[in-house]
Amino acid sequence: AGSDKGDIFMVSSTNGGANWSSAVRVNDDATINDQWMPTIAVTPDGNKLGIFYYSRQEDPANNNLFRYYGRIGTISGSTISFDPSFAISDVASLPEFGRDAVVNSVYMGDYNHASVTASPNAFHVVWSDNRDDLAGGAPRKDPNVYYEKISLAPSQFLVWDGVLGGQDFSGTVIKNFLTGLSYTVDHTSVFPASLIGYEAVFLCFGMYPGNVAFDAGKASL
Repeated sequence: AGSDKGDIFMVSSTNGGANWSSAVRVNDDATINDQWMPTIAVTPDGNKLGIFYYSRQEDPANNNLFRYYGRIGTISGSTISFDPSFAISDVASLPEFGRDAVVNSVYMGDYNHASVTASPNAFHVVWSDNRDDLAGGAPRKDPNVYYEKISLAPSQFLVWDGVLGGQDFSGTVIKNFLTGLSYTVDHTSVFPASLIGYEAVFLCFGMYPGNVAFDAGKASL
């Protein structure tokens, strides 16, 4: 509205499109910079919604540099509660024009796609940006397509221990080592019904041999 010429909005329906909610602004930045080209995906269980879009919010002075952003919502009945937005692409890019004069001399792209089909505990998103120099053509840029998996699992790793807190059992040390690296860890002696969503699973069946304490140095091997 006004001087803000590009925002992302969402409307929803709970009766097959007969009625629609009021529009909700998705991008939560405090700038008047552009956001555009959204894509949307919902987890198979219907509990999580992801909306992903381009944003120039990190370039308030020029409204030119852009990054790919996302926002995850939790669905409860007809209510959607959004977490704060986050940057997905790790660098900002300038637009790159003049690559398809047949379509439009200032055309840069059309649409992106987000999916949850490969894993019910993650969104899989693709986007394009212009971070790379064109080989032999710098300062022109080389537009490329990038991919990111956005995990929805409660923890990244599972550490299963035969006995929690057992003397010299490796599970506690492995858990502490991983959490010390800022990973999230489920440490349990009860094996879960499903391993879907974990990036790795550590199985600890007994004590470290030779009466040698299992320390952080061994855990990092």
